[in-house]
This record gives sequence, C-alpha cells and structure tokens, in this order.
Amino acid sequence: MKNRNLFAAMAFIILIFMSVHSLYGQDTPEQIGGELTPEIAWYIKDNTLYLSGNGVVPTTMFGARSAWSNYRTLFNSVVIEDGITGIGQNVFAGYKNINSLIIAGSIKDLAPNSFNTCTKLSVVEVKSAIPPDINSTVFYKLKFKNVKLIVPAGTKAVYEADPFWRKFVAIVESNQPPDVQLTSVETLTEPCNIHLKRTAQFVGGGSAIRVFLNGVEQEKIGNGKTITMQTDRLQNELYLQWGKTVLSIRRFDAIQGGDIRIEYSNFLGYMKIMDDQEEEE
Repeated sequence: MKNRNLFAAMAFIILIFMSVHSLYGQDTPEQIGGELTPEIAWYIKDNTLYLSGNGVVPTTMFGARSAWSNYRTLFNSVVIEDGITGIGQNVFAGYKNINSLIIAGSIKDLAPNSFNTCTKLSVVEVKSAIPPDINSTVFYKLKFKNVKLIVPAGTKAVYEADPFWRKFVAIVESNQPPDVQLTSVETLTEPCNIHLKRTAQFVGGGSAIRVFLNGVEQEKIGNGKTITMQTDRLQNELYLQWGKTVLSIRRFDAIQGGDIRIEYSNFLGYMKIMDDQEEEE
C-alpha cells in the first residue's frame, strides 16, 4: 500500500513538472523575435526590445503593423544596438508603452515620425558625439521638459547647439565616452558636387528656403527646384531654414570627386540622400 501511495505521489510530481516545463520550458521560447531584413534582427528580452545588425531599419508604412506589434505589452524599453545606422519612418509611432530608449553611436538618422506619440518616454540616451539627424516629427507630442536626454561625456554643448535636440530641457552627460568620436575636418583633394532637390507641393508654390552648407549660406531653393553646391570637406552639415526656423538637417560624408543627390520633402520636412536605385525609380 505504501509503495502504491509513493508511486502515485511521484507520478503527480512528474505531471506538475511536465506542465511547468511546457509553460516555461522548450514549448515556450525564452526570447521572442525575428528578422526585419537579412541584415537586421529584433528580439525581446527582460522587458526590452533590441534591434541588432547592420543597416537601416525599414520604414513601417502608414496603416501597417510593425513586426513586434503583437508583443508591445512585453517591453517598455528599446535598445538600438551598434551597427544599426538609421530608423525608418513610423517604426515606433504610437508606442506609448516605451519609457526608455538607448540609441547606439552608429545611428546617423531617425526618420520622420519614427517615435511619434511615444509620450511615456522619460529617458533617452544617445551614444554618439555627433547628434543623429532628426526633425520636428520624430518625437512628435513628446513633452520634452519631462524627459532626460543622456549624452556622452563632453558632448552636452554639441547637443544644446542642435536646433532639434536642444528641445530636451534636461540634457546631462554620462561618464562614458561616445561610441563615435568627433573628428577633425578632413579636406578632399577633389571637390564633391551636392545636388539638392526640393519636391513640389501638391498645392501652391511656397516661399524659397534658405540653404546653409557647413554654416555658409548658399543659393535659396524654390519649390520643385534643384540647386548644385560643392564641398571640399569630408564631413558636412546641410540645413534648410525658413525665416528663423530650421526645417531640416542632414549630416553626411562627401565622396571624393563624386556626386551626392539629396531630396528635401516639403511634406515630411526631411532631407534624404538618394541612392542610384531610388534615382532610377
């Protein structure tokens, strides 16, 4: 009788173990994620969504759902790891569950609306000495006075000088050096041509916009027009201004003796460097 009771008790314990194992073991993945592109992956771990790999996280089209949409309750932080160079449009638009964001030093650009309506953000950390290019729609509806912006040691003044990043009221330096350092100005032996195109509005022409390349004012650009400039610098900063309002900033490396085509969208308030494939389309 004792042996029968012992056997029943052992069977009950094994059944409980198998149920727990089914819930928390091999049948339930420890990590949720997948591929966005052959070069970029995402995964959720410890209440954090990670983006890793190389290249630009592709745009989420209006009306489409991001790959992690069904799992938004499982994370409240986002970490963009080193190797990711840009975030496409609308990627995290409407994610009110996010309260912290870490941006690797490899990030050069956050596209329009990429963190639109992420109103619960309380901490944003950027690891580059060079502020990533953003515009007024990236953190649309964010109450900047309630958010701490953490930047690398020795770079606070650089972020305070940026017309978009300086909207963050509390900018503090970390104890860590930047992932990407500021470099001295390098000169090209052959100048690079920069072709800036302003896309036409659907209705009306609009005023001409002032163009500044490396702080020097260039020819104004009208609606639907293209202007050509030259630079003999490797690192460049191009920004557009209407009156006293800066509309868009683009930082980029020039090509020795080459041509760079940049398109400014009136609708998005955004400058995009065009590649050969996009130009052909």
